Amino acid sequence: MKRTDGDIRVVLITAPETEVARRLARVLLEARAVACVSIIPGVESHYWWDGRLEQSGEVMLVAKALAGTLPTVEMLVQQHHPYECPEVLAFPVTEGAEKYLAWVGGVIAGR
Repeated sequence: MKRTDGDIRVVLITAPETEVARRLARVLLEARAVACVSIIPGVESHYWWDGRLEQSGEVMLVAKALAGTLPTVEMLVQQHHPYECPEVLAFPVTEGAEKYLAWVGGVIAGR
């Protein structure tokens, strides 16, 4: 495992259904804002919305990005997401497989 400077980010994004998740993944990938996206179906979300406790089935996108591309990720999600307030959360990667970390940075830098 290689320690990183934290430039690589794991970004979590939820979507209401698989087709929306696939569309978001493609938009983010085509813009080279992310290196890859994993789509995880069957997420059950519980949350407050408009003063009420809600529950819904969702799909989770797990994207790998660079800190510098996060504004683009957020902008594209806002533009292409059906939710009024889509989830976009980014976490720094502090360690990872050296070849994988280099690949993520290389894919995005290859814009």
